[in-house]
Amino acid sequence: MEIFVTGATGFVGRHVAKHLVGQGHRLTCLVRKTSHIQELEKLGTGIVWGDVRDPRSLLPGMSGCDALIHLAGVTSFWEPDRKIYADVNVNGTRNVMECALKAGTSRVIHMSTLYVYGRPAKIPFNEDSVIGPERFSEYARTKHEGERVAWGLFSKKNLPLTVCYPGIVLGPGRDGRHFSPVRRLVEHVLVSRST
Repeated sequence: MEIFVTGATGFVGRHVAKHLVGQGHRLTCLVRKTSHIQELEKLGTGIVWGDVRDPRSLLPGMSGCDALIHLAGVTSFWEPDRKIYADVNVNGTRNVMECALKAGTSRVIHMSTLYVYGRPAKIPFNEDSVIGPERFSEYARTKHEGERVAWGLFSKKNLPLTVCYPGIVLGPGRDGRHFSPVRRLVEHVLVSRST
């Protein structure tokens, strides 16, 4: 199967790409100029330079693919420019999903997160639970909004959509930088001494 993958240089994406190639699938991966692509090159995947924020860079690589796996996103809980969350997680998702429709992709898999559920009224919750009214970070808010865009295209234009809801993602090769409160403090908080 020919599969177009966004976010293949991320933690989840690297594992997904390796697994899919190992299963005999042929991948075309969207990567930014700043991405480290050595692992993808070793796997022999096709490379398309672009960005989910630029729809013109999506369609050429997606055309002719049987499936799309959309993993790209801003996943951190803090960014100096908060606009990046909406640019990538909402508008980027819209661009990817609309290009999948134009390309006639027969299967679309979108990586969401359990954080979109916020605090549901009923605990424990599952995919059928009503999503809570409040999200607890800009990441969660924009992932929820991006997912609503995708489901809207599913309802209105028959986008062949499947959504995955991982919780926390751990495994080999994870550096832990997103989970360590001490590291987050060291990297993002400036401490000064008063005299």
